[in-house]
Amino acid sequence: MSRAFKHVRSKFWRGSHVRPRIWQALLLSPPVFGLWYTLRRVWWKLAYRPRLYDVHQVKTKTVDSAAFAVKHNLEQSWRITRTRTERLIAILRLALPKATEGRVLVIGPRNEGELLLMRAYGFPAKRMTAIDLISLSPNIELADMHDLPFADNSFDLCYACFIFSYTDRPEDVIREVHRVLRPGGTFVTGYAAPKEGRNRADRRLGQGLRFFRELLPNGIGEVYLNLTDSQQTGDQFYLAFAMEKSVT
Repeated sequence: MSRAFKHVRSKFWRGSHVRPRIWQALLLSPPVFGLWYTLRRVWWKLAYRPRLYDVHQVKTKTVDSAAFAVKHNLEQSWRITRTRTERLIAILRLALPKATEGRVLVIGPRNEGELLLMRAYGFPAKRMTAIDLISLSPNIELADMHDLPFADNSFDLCYACFIFSYTDRPEDVIREVHRVLRPGGTFVTGYAAPKEGRNRADRRLGQGLRFFRELLPNGIGEVYLNLTDSQQTGDQFYLAFAMEKSVT
């Protein structure tokens, strides 16, 4: 094998933590990714019986928020939103080149869309655990994000994109994420905070990173992303930061 060919393979086939490999770029192209996602969706619709979490067991203040989450996500079960997922993954690849090497918890993916995107960007499926109140695939476990069924210090990274719309107790979710993350583990999230806060949780989340700092004293380490996207209906926040823990 010539030195020139090895150089080209190194530069373009192997990729880097910033540039996807050739096979990843092909897989991420809209036609190929759309076909991959659709075929898997059809297969699991035929081969897998959907499961639902008992909303009366969800540890929220009212059953309404859990029931809304199940109803809304079943109605939108085919929908995937690539832009917000890939925005967060791009930051991870740049700030944390070794993020794909640890154990990852994905909260509230709705369907396999986010999981397939993460796989295409180099996150091994065997190191990913996904939980939701609905399961349309055997790769998504039924669980309550307010009461995660995992031991302390189980994960290196938690990805939770646009889940806070489905809870009236975001503080409990964040404390649970803090519990299952290893010291220095990374929390990655995006969420919308309406200008007209529907409840106390919305108003607190509208504080952005300040809310997380106040909730977890001495618990936030390095901040990799702190982006606010102001829109007419409210703000969208995209955050990625390390969660520290006191050593006892």
